Amino acid sequence: CGPTWPDRPLSVTDPLDPNGLAIQCVIIPKGELEADQLRRVAELAEIFGDKQVHSTNRQNLEIHGVEPRNVPELRARIEEAGLGAEGFYGIRDIVPCVGVSYCPLAVTTTRDMYDLLMPVVSRKKYDTIRDKVLINITGCPNSCSPYRITDIGLRGMRIRGQSGSEEAYQILIGGRENDFGKLFAELKVADCVGAIECIL
Repeated sequence: CGPTWPDRPLSVTDPLDPNGLAIQCVIIPKGELEADQLRRVAELAEIFGDKQVHSTNRQNLEIHGVEPRNVPELRARIEEAGLGAEGFYGIRDIVPCVGVSYCPLAVTTTRDMYDLLMPVVSRKKYDTIRDKVLINITGCPNSCSPYRITDIGLRGMRIRGQSGSEEAYQILIGGRENDFGKLFAELKVADCVGAIECIL
C-alpha cells in the first residue's frame, strides 16, 4: 500500500509528492495577501512548480511539482515577498478570521490578537511542540476560523468593564473534528496571552 503516513502528514517540513517532487507551502500571515504578493506567488509557481497555486484550509497557499534541489531558492524568494516559507500547520501557523476589520458580525480585532500571540509561539522553547498545536482565532460565534475543533481556539466576545464592555475571548482547548474543545476561560484581551502561555 506504499509508505506509512505520519501522524500529522500536513506538518511534515519537507513534503514530497508520489513522484518525488516537493510541495512548498506559502504562509500568508494573518490571512492577508496583497495583489503584488499573489502575483509573485503565481510567478514562482511558473518558475519553480507546476504552474498552479493551491489553497489550503489554513489560509495558506501551496506550490506543487518543485524539484527538491530548488526548494531553498524558492523559500528565499517567498520570504523576499513578505510571506512565510516555514512553520506551516503548526504552532506558528495561527489562523484568524477577519474580525472587526471587515466583518459586521465580529466583536473583536482578531488580527491584534494574532500580533500578540506571534512573539509567544515563536519562542525557541516551543520548538519541541511546533507541529503538535494549532491555534485558531475567530471574532464571533460563527466560527469562520473554526475555534471549536482546534487545539487552542479563541472566540471573540465582550466582557463588562468599568464603563461599557471590553474585547475578550473565550478560550477552548483540546478540540477535534468529532469533539468540541473544552472551555478553559473567558478573559479580557490583556489576560489572554498569559493564559495561552500557561496552556502551552
